Amino acid sequence: MDDESNDNSDENSDDGSENQGLSLRHDESKLSYLPNKLDDMVSNTLMDMPIGSHKVWYAVEINADPAPPEKVFDVSCAVQSSCSIEIGISNPTNDDINFHIETTNSQCLSAAKHLHLLPNESTTFQIIYSPTIIGTFNASIIFQNEAIGEFWYDLKLNALPPEPTQLQDMKCELGKSSKQMIWLQNPTDEILHLTPQCSNTNCFHLDIPLHEEFTLDAQSVIEIPLEFIPSMLGLCNQTAVINFKSLEIGDWRFHVKGYGLVPSKVDPVYVSSLLGASASLILPFHNPFNEPLRVTVELIDKENNNNPAVQQPVFRLLLKHTHHIALQPKGILEIPFTFAPENMTFFETTCCINVKRQADAPFVDDEGNPFDHLQWHIPIFGIPELVTIDSNGAIVHCQSRSRLEERLEITLNNQAASVIEERKNTLLTRAVTPAPQDSFLMDDEIMLNEDFEYRLIYSDDASKALIEQAVGLSLIRKIINSSTNSIRLVFHLVFAPFKPFNAGVQLVVTAKKRGVWKFPLRFHASSPQVDDTISIESVGLNKESVVTFHLHSQEKFPVPFEAFFEHRSDAAFTVLPKYGELLPLGTQGTAFTITYKPSTYGKTHRAKLIIQTKNMQWTYAIKGLPKDYVPPSGHSTVQSSNHSLVHRKRNFVQENLKLATSGISSPIKGAPILQSKLNPIKPF
Repeated sequence: MDDESNDNSDENSDDGSENQGLSLRHDESKLSYLPNKLDDMVSNTLMDMPIGSHKVWYAVEINADPAPPEKVFDVSCAVQSSCSIEIGISNPTNDDINFHIETTNSQCLSAAKHLHLLPNESTTFQIIYSPTIIGTFNASIIFQNEAIGEFWYDLKLNALPPEPTQLQDMKCELGKSSKQMIWLQNPTDEILHLTPQCSNTNCFHLDIPLHEEFTLDAQSVIEIPLEFIPSMLGLCNQTAVINFKSLEIGDWRFHVKGYGLVPSKVDPVYVSSLLGASASLILPFHNPFNEPLRVTVELIDKENNNNPAVQQPVFRLLLKHTHHIALQPKGILEIPFTFAPENMTFFETTCCINVKRQADAPFVDDEGNPFDHLQWHIPIFGIPELVTIDSNGAIVHCQSRSRLEERLEITLNNQAASVIEERKNTLLTRAVTPAPQDSFLMDDEIMLNEDFEYRLIYSDDASKALIEQAVGLSLIRKIINSSTNSIRLVFHLVFAPFKPFNAGVQLVVTAKKRGVWKFPLRFHASSPQVDDTISIESVGLNKESVVTFHLHSQEKFPVPFEAFFEHRSDAAFTVLPKYGELLPLGTQGTAFTITYKPSTYGKTHRAKLIIQTKNMQWTYAIKGLPKDYVPPSGHSTVQSSNHSLVHRKRNFVQENLKLATSGISSPIKGAPILQSKLNPIKPF
């Protein structure tokens, strides 16, 4: 306690006497103070002490030290997890008590800010500890009340590295792979720096580079794919620890187990070839084991799965040796084969791959079941294709901003020999006839109940966007000729282009059990009719005349546009703006200004203005009219004389006959221009 003397006024004395907890004993001159809480301190408290007829004033400053904690809690918890701290609190009084609760170093602590207790009530107060960074930290929780004061608890917090996470077991057939996602969540406000590690790279692979640091942003979640490729049957050492090492949280571990299963179903392989030609394909087989194998490859007929079939004419293996082929650990065997279809029929075969160990030891799974050999059955589907390439195919023509409906008929031939004979009739268009005649069938024709798929293949993205918007195609009839076995498909075609274009496509028709046919088809949209004619009258030579009009798009949102004149237009016209956005329907539209500035007299200038968007085009005929000529009016100021002017015509022939000599330019100098009998020309 420090005592200081000051001279203060009586008013300050009154303020000092109001401090609670102070009692003055004049006989002993002692000051007593009982603080209720840590921050309940008295600063510059004034007290008076009478000495005889005088009064002496003292300023007292009191600092209260914290009381010892009620209890010390040692708490350990792994980061990325949570634990609870429970504190028993009771109210021994007969009155309600409200506590105000404060925590220090509370970044990882969460607790209620207030607590209400009834008379003689006891409860358990809970604090949640959720560490985010490894290390040891000190914290405290303080309970405060104005009546009974405060008490507090000391917390010794120990943040441990995160507990290992057990991932879901991964099961996969030999020769295949499976994936699952590893979720990494950062609930803190700090960036985490992580370095991935994998203890078994033979079977497990992360989709990020190993041993290269990456960052996990604050308050974010990422998922990392983990791939499992079995190398043995069963579990058999196919486990791994995936660790993300970090300075902030330590080792973040994930444990995973993988089980290799006996191969069963393999995804089919598709191969296609032109009718009458052949196509080759290489089928790779990966040895999933860490040991050498002996491999036997065969083609198995679909109808007789137990016996190898004689090599089918359409499928042929190109291996020199098909039995007991040595394949190194984790090696790859390339199996080449050809597909040569002769008719439009769906072909199918199965490639059987039989593997054995080098020492003829059986394969054993986790349950002890032995397998002398393992087999992979790979279905191979052959699809023949017939492409019409002798011409450009049918041409569908329509004027822009118009609509055309036609029937599109294609003939699907089944034999290569019939292609040349029916080449001209494979694809054609015709007008839509009335209903009875439109569904007329020829002799030997019947309706076919079979599914066909069709689609258009585009040359580029620009033509794709135009054709998809302008063309509608639907299959309405499927007809087969019982005598020739040819199929006729009838499509309903709608062509409604909005802007001029000329683009070719391929119409691809697929029958699941027959093959693929491809036909060339061309769509030609010619220029539309002129939307309007705009006439602009000139105001003078090299002077500008201006006309403005508004235009809006056909969409509900603004679309980019381009405005320009056709290349044959006169240069006396300009348009603004040339680029921009065309305002949508329901608005005033975009304003366009055409300027006419002639540089010559007496000519009508012409131009064609084109405004186009991605899907639409407008055309305007522009005429520049010359200024109307007004002849001058008034009276002549020339005074005429009394005698009349006589205009005589000259006779140049008679004048020339009278000339004595020729002109200077004559080759015979001094000779008359015309020789006459009266004046003959004499030699010099």
